[in-house]
Amino acid sequence: MRQRLAERFADPEAAWSALRDLSRERSSLLAPSGRARVVLAGLLPTLLEAIGRHTDPDRVLSNLRAALEHLGAKATVYELWSEQPDALELLVALAAGSDVLSTLLARHPGVFDEVIDRLLTRAPVHAQDVLSEVRFALTSAAPGPGQLEVWALYQLQIGISDLGGRSNLQNTARQLAEVSSGFLEAWLQYALADTAGAHGGTPAGLQLALLSLGKLGGRELCYGSDVDLLAVYEAEGPAPDGTAPQVFCEAVLRKLLARAQAVAWGDAPPLELDFRLRPGGKSSPLAQSLEAVEGYYLARGAGPHAHDFERLALQKARAVAGSLELGQRAVDRVRRAIRGRDAAALGAEVERMRELQRRAAAEHDLKRGRGSLSDVELSTSALALLHLDPARDEPNTLRALHALQAAGALEAGAYLALSTGYAFLRRVELRLRVQRFDARPLLPLGHAKRRQLAHSLGYQDAAVPAEEAFLGRAGPPPGAGGPALRGDLAPHAAWLESEA
Repeated sequence: MRQRLAERFADPEAAWSALRDLSRERSSLLAPSGRARVVLAGLLPTLLEAIGRHTDPDRVLSNLRAALEHLGAKATVYELWSEQPDALELLVALAAGSDVLSTLLARHPGVFDEVIDRLLTRAPVHAQDVLSEVRFALTSAAPGPGQLEVWALYQLQIGISDLGGRSNLQNTARQLAEVSSGFLEAWLQYALADTAGAHGGTPAGLQLALLSLGKLGGRELCYGSDVDLLAVYEAEGPAPDGTAPQVFCEAVLRKLLARAQAVAWGDAPPLELDFRLRPGGKSSPLAQSLEAVEGYYLARGAGPHAHDFERLALQKARAVAGSLELGQRAVDRVRRAIRGRDAAALGAEVERMRELQRRAAAEHDLKRGRGSLSDVELSTSALALLHLDPARDEPNTLRALHALQAAGALEAGAYLALSTGYAFLRRVELRLRVQRFDARPLLPLGHAKRRQLAHSLGYQDAAVPAEEAFLGRAGPPPGAGGPALRGDLAPHAAWLESEA
């Protein structure tokens, strides 16, 4: 056995130790039967073959040991692997693709059975289901850990499905957005009820809505993304104790932020909520009336008015929590308000923003560097403001590009280049960010990391090494798109090659 391990692992002694740990039950009550060791021994050739299909098998096995370390009955897991080989492949894909998710499973072993059931039955992810589970957790004796377990359950369900090849880019991003939406709705309901209790009720006729911007607005969320929000309200009068609607809504949002901060995982909450894009910025109230918000973007009345970069951010607005009726009215009115800008001025603003981002970003920053995601996203938002009717606007970047092509604002070649290149870069971003949930996706510099990333995207070592094919010198992998890949990765490829 050790000879076989020496052929597969750089550190065969560590691999042997990991396999011994996997064969042992954690509970002394389960250990005497030796069932886990017997079943694992029968699975060992299959398990080692599955691990060997991934780069860095030492890390894969180490992550697998960590992920399964605290499970109550490992024999049951191995028996499931024997009956459902897909389950084994999915867990190995988790260990290969994400250090964070492997650690998350290790910290929340109680969600394992539910995660596997949902994966095997291909259960969908809906915001309403997340809302129900978070609301239940909020009523428990330990709401923080309870909510964190809900978050872990969904991150693992989505992440393993993604890494196991069961979910495409759009579905993965949409499901991550559904989880965030469910949490936001639960926290907002909690904060509203708590604030109403302190003031004898809500202001007369109050409606409060959260609009999501950025990646959540476009349902193109990534692992570890922060959530950009804008809060709007309408009310007919004060609360029963005389509290003004704006003061009441401010208290609600402060409680919502406190609730989000209380659900800590590591050094940060699972969802970083950001209201900095609200009208007037950090010095303005968290919640503002719909009339005031519309006036800000129409440059109506006294006080500060919106800049073009703020209008670009509003192109991705979507009602996500609270009163969806008010939220949709707010989105409709905002979309009309941010139209009518001078094309040359808007183009100059996009270039100014990109220049500032490029100066602050590393050259290999996939999000803000040269030839990055932001180039496509900002250009698409600007084109949408100039060419799409507000009723047909679309916050999702890929769908907005399709709408622009259908409206005649993009010729076929430009549409193909932008949509194909953007979809590929988003796939790369998902693979980078699922590994450690880093806020900034940076293309790796080292040969081993580049090879690992290339393999995770479907490239194989053949006549051309996988990392070389990934960098655009041999074209895209099957199904990844057309020739636009080479142009969109070219700036990064040239820089990486100069550093190699």
